[in-house]
Amino acid sequence: MENPYILTLKGVNYIIFDSSYGKDSSTSDAQLALYKAAIKQLQLDKNLTYVLLTHRAMWTYNKMKSKYYYGNLTQQIAFKDLLPSNTLFMAGHAHYLQTLDMQSDYDQLVIGNGGTQLIKVGNTIQKSVDIDKHLANFVYSRSGFGYSILSNIDKKFRFYNQNGTHIGECVWLLDKQQSSLSCQ
Repeated sequence: MENPYILTLKGVNYIIFDSSYGKDSSTSDAQLALYKAAIKQLQLDKNLTYVLLTHRAMWTYNKMKSKYYYGNLTQQIAFKDLLPSNTLFMAGHAHYLQTLDMQSDYDQLVIGNGGTQLIKVGNTIQKSVDIDKHLANFVYSRSGFGYSILSNIDKKFRFYNQNGTHIGECVWLLDKQQSSLSCQ
């Protein structure tokens, strides 16, 4: 595992974290300790806002075959209360576009719809979703190839299909008292 680092661009603090180590559905004491130590060495300021960029999604919600896929268990356990509350996770790994506005956990954007073989998730917004005993205010999903652009000016994530057509957007409100993501 590569050591994480912080990159600040135009006032936005990005944590670059290597989550390629391990599996999504299981973890170990050694892996949990490794992830916790890696984040602690960054000495994060709890008063700042961060976007954590990584490969594996901390949270996701999709049925694959006959079983639900909820994201990466190691990150869910290791990072609980370790990062500032205003931390947004951005990942790929799961081959679809999904935004998860978590009630009391870190919010998640999954931008994996540039991958090779996409997974169908539909074009839906599901409300009050139970993600393995963690509640999401909503899960916003989009199928099909595409990409996302973050605007630092208005804190909007704009989503486009492979033809460059605007298909939706989310604004990050930075207020965990209510929903911190608003998507259309």
